Amino acid sequence: MARQPEAVMKLRREIGTALALYLEASPLSQGDLARVTNYHRTSISHIQAGRQFAERDFWEKADKALGAGGALVAHYDNVCDQEEQLKRAEFECQHAERRVRAQAITQSGTQRNDVAVYNPNSVSLCAESAPIDSGYIEGLHKEIKNFVHLDQQYGGAAASPVILQAYKQMRHRVNTSEIRNGLHRDVYSALSEVAEVAGWSLYDSENDELTERVNTESLSLARMAGDRNMELFVLQNMAMHAETIGRPRESINISRLVLESSHLSPRIEALFRLRLARSYGRLQAEIEAKKQLERARVLFEGGVGGSDPHWSWWVNDAQLWWFEGSIRVDLGNRVESVEFLELSANAIPEPRMNFIYRSWALYAYALNRSWSDLDRSIRGVIGDVGVFQSRRGIDRLAGAVDLIERGNAPDTVCDLASALRSALANAT
Repeated sequence: MARQPEAVMKLRREIGTALALYLEASPLSQGDLARVTNYHRTSISHIQAGRQFAERDFWEKADKALGAGGALVAHYDNVCDQEEQLKRAEFECQHAERRVRAQAITQSGTQRNDVAVYNPNSVSLCAESAPIDSGYIEGLHKEIKNFVHLDQQYGGAAASPVILQAYKQMRHRVNTSEIRNGLHRDVYSALSEVAEVAGWSLYDSENDELTERVNTESLSLARMAGDRNMELFVLQNMAMHAETIGRPRESINISRLVLESSHLSPRIEALFRLRLARSYGRLQAEIEAKKQLERARVLFEGGVGGSDPHWSWWVNDAQLWWFEGSIRVDLGNRVESVEFLELSANAIPEPRMNFIYRSWALYAYALNRSWSDLDRSIRGVIGDVGVFQSRRGIDRLAGAVDLIERGNAPDTVCDLASALRSALANAT
């Protein structure tokens, strides 16, 4: 879900506040309103807070149930009109910017491209040539940024073949070339990070055998370089992969191994405790899962500090909420899972992860048979199925479709689920 402009969010918060005031003045509870409108209670909370914008049908039912005399429906129509004006103004602004760029290109005969695009044919990092120096290491780090962009923009199924092939060529270059004195650790540290990105992308493509192999290579390279921060990153990935493919005990052992070591920052300790919580949830060990989750929450509140590794930026609120929601799914707390999975989907701007988190939220709606939320959610995600080649997201959506088809859903939701299944089949 793309982030909405602040002006739009302000309009949605205002109508949400109006809904909350009408509800407070009525004899109905939030649960009563959820039943009347056929929305989930958590969705009502999000609508009141402006985090979710319901369709007109919701406002018509809410207006009637709360005795608003048409005021809520009129407010909704006004919000839609103002949003349309804002979108039109934004479009005109973008059109003007494009016209300026076109004029600049016409005058200069060149076009500046600020988008990171990986072109293997233009990279000289793989060919055997002069000894490896600091310039080569700098080039590796630039390519790592390009690889991360590819993975985030298109998903692992599309990006991992390119990243893996580049890693193999870079590994060959390093293993067959002279390295300038004093640079060996830096070279192997950078190569370890290339392997880490390849392993991460392979994980998203669900190529489990290659994921394990490349993760093991990345870990070995990090240890050769004495790069503890990269070693922790790869161990986190290995714990994540083990838990995902049904080996939660292995994930627990990796996480415990890390937690037994000293000098972990609060944010990194929180991450490995979240891994423990998820694995214990998969084992239905509810007490231990909740214990580790609570400890992670406390550690997480400390924020990112100066001692945290450079990769800890992605350990954020969206990640924490996803863990909160997915662990509740594993433990059978279906209703509680919805709020956290919705929050995670709304909080993540990165395209591939946003798609995955929306898939999880849709799955939670299917578990709860929240038909109105499913109607809205399927319509929002179906167009992105072929855009983001993330096997994790696609499989989660397929699981949601299975639940819908077994859940006596309304005809409109069944039709949407059928269309989603067709889109998923075409994407694989």
